[in-house]
Amino acid sequence: MNHQLMSWLTSMPIAHRGLYDEENAIPENSMTAFEKAIEHNYAIELDVYVTLSHEVVVFHDPTLRRMCGVDKRVESLTKENLARYQLLRTGERIPLLKDVLRLVRGRVPLLIEIKRQPWIKNANMVILNTLLGYKGEMAVQSFDPFVLGWFARKGPMVTRGQLASDFRSEKMHWLLKYLLCNLKLNFISKPHFLAYDAKALPKRHIERRRKKNGMIVLGWTVADQAELNRIKPHCDNIIFERFRPG
Repeated sequence: MNHQLMSWLTSMPIAHRGLYDEENAIPENSMTAFEKAIEHNYAIELDVYVTLSHEVVVFHDPTLRRMCGVDKRVESLTKENLARYQLLRTGERIPLLKDVLRLVRGRVPLLIEIKRQPWIKNANMVILNTLLGYKGEMAVQSFDPFVLGWFARKGPMVTRGQLASDFRSEKMHWLLKYLLCNLKLNFISKPHFLAYDAKALPKRHIERRRKKNGMIVLGWTVADQAELNRIKPHCDNIIFERFRPG
């Protein structure tokens, strides 16, 4: 896990939650979606939460409602509880991060989004301990500068990316929105790269960071070739879904 070796961040398109295809019963953040990404030589973006039993699971939403049809919070359940539920009634289950690491085995890079979980004690440490010893290329990213700041202090060998957007549709205090949109808290997160909402690109301050500071910028989440063509001059790589980048 050497953050100086980041060439994959600009050379391989990154499949958002794996190469999922709901029409063909391949749900997001599933083992099959990850296998499909590996088959097509795409890097993999995935999301993690820490459960009540301090296991790291691969799942995007704070609740199981959308993917499993159950109105329960991920962090309120144990891995045994979670194992009961299928992803979109496909027979696929919510994977453990350690099982995904075994599946991937360094065949493609991993980009791991970490959620803010203030109610789970030592959540970041649980995630870091799960990643320690993994030999493949990987990086973490988060919208929360304080999550990344923790990794800067406790796991400085892990490559860090600051996720951001213009947050126009988000309900938050205007000052917080300004700080996050304009990356004013990067002195806390100390990111090695940025992942910015493709719909909000281009932005002058992002262009300035790319050109003057050599900061790597990923655009997320690109859903078709037309959007890719539009933002290609404004980012170094994409996180994509629902199409195959050409």
